[in-house]
Parts: sequence; C-alpha cells; structure tokens
Amino acid sequence: MNTEAEVREEMGYSESNSHRLFSVEEYYTSYGKIPKLCKFLGNNIIILWLIVKANKDMHQLVYQKMDCPELLQEAVELLKETSGVGEDVSATIHDSKIKLNEICRVIKEVYEVVAKGICMLGKLCMHERFLSLKV
Repeated sequence: MNTEAEVREEMGYSESNSHRLFSVEEYYTSYGKIPKLCKFLGNNIIILWLIVKANKDMHQLVYQKMDCPELLQEAVELLKETSGVGEDVSATIHDSKIKLNEICRVIKEVYEVVAKGICMLGKLCMHERFLSLKV
C-alpha cells in the first residue's frame, strides 16, 4: 500500500494534488499521468475502471434470450480462451525461464479469459433473472 507522500514524490504532485487523489471527493489526475500512476501503484485498476465506465455509458444492456446452442457456444468460446492461457504458459515455461514478452502474452490471454467469462456471466445472470420472473 502506497502512502500519499510516496505517491506525491513519485508522481511529482503538489501536496494539494496528492491530497485530492487520496480524498473521498472526486478528483482525477491528468490522463497522461495515469499509466505512470498505475505502474507506481502496481496495478491498472484505474484504467480498468475507466474502461468499464466508458462501456457502461456507451452500451445499454439489452436482454437477449439465451437458448441451449448459444449457451454451448459461450462455453466453447470460454474454453478456447482458457486453453490459450495453457498454451501460452506451456510456451513460457519450456526453457524453465520466464521472459518479459512471454509473461506479457500470458497476461493478455488471462485478460481475454476474464473478459469472456464476465461477458458470459452477465448473459447467464440476465437469463436467470428472465427465468425467475416467469415463475
């Protein structure tokens, strides 16, 4: 966990900027500094939040009835993505060394699995709600 002083020093923020970043009030750093901030914090939660927020605001969720073939197709696509992770991990560890480009490829594959899984979960939950309302 990084302290306000550590973030201020690393990012070159003034005391008031770093204080606003850690306050409960809305404050956003400049877009150009977000990647550096994420790197310093050791995660990309800020970027992921921006993506989720943008997608939510851009796309209204429209319920589409899920049938058996669609459920099977969703599962197949998720399993394909998951096997891609296995293939990349296998390629990464073949020489008993993990290289930067290899781990980046594995991370990308895992993100794709997570995205596909969340999408499938959303569809399943919407269908569950639809079925529960019919009862």
